[in-house]
Amino acid sequence: MRTFHRILAGVGAVVATALPASAAMAAPADIVRVGIINGYISTCTDELVNIEGRYQEVIHPNAEGSWFGHVSIQATAVGDKGNVYVIKDNGWTEVNADGSESVRNQFRMISKGSAQNMLSSVAFTISASGDFELTTDRNVCVG
Repeated sequence: MRTFHRILAGVGAVVATALPASAAMAAPADIVRVGIINGYISTCTDELVNIEGRYQEVIHPNAEGSWFGHVSIQATAVGDKGNVYVIKDNGWTEVNADGSESVRNQFRMISKGSAQNMLSSVAFTISASGDFELTTDRNVCVG
């Protein structure tokens, strides 16, 4: 699970640095779409999972210097034990003009066979002064 949180924190940091909070005026949304290949360790099956699919990031800046970003991943994955998965990931970042931010992420790794499914969610806030507060930290293995 710690590996997953590092990935989420990295996604939040990338999205958070994509546009400065001091932007003077709103611009059209920036959209980035790329293919992804990534390694990930499943805590439900204790296997290395190679993910391949589509990553999309959309950033909506506002005139007052705040912005909202959404990241989605739709992919398939194969674990080193032969398990095949469908990956769905959605993350949201909201940065206010004062620099405070809120990040939420929901990750689902659904087995196409008998392996356990992994459902994870994490949410945190960072205040304008830099104080970090984890509000949701949930990892469930089902199936």
